[in-house]
Amino acid sequence: MATQSFTKEITFEAKDVDNLIKALENNKKPKLTNIKAEFVTDKKEIKKLLGMKK
Repeated sequence: MATQSFTKEITFEAKDVDNLIKALENNKKPKLTNIKAEFVTDKKEIKKLLGMKK
């Protein structure tokens, strides 16, 4: 079953190729935002952040 995924031929339609070309031509940069981060080492605080009960 695993070998089938490696031997499968991939086919593209014209619209797929057009969309791929448009995506590759896109030179816009993402809007980045700096955020403040800190290390959390307290087990109670970690469980609280993850929504876990005691």
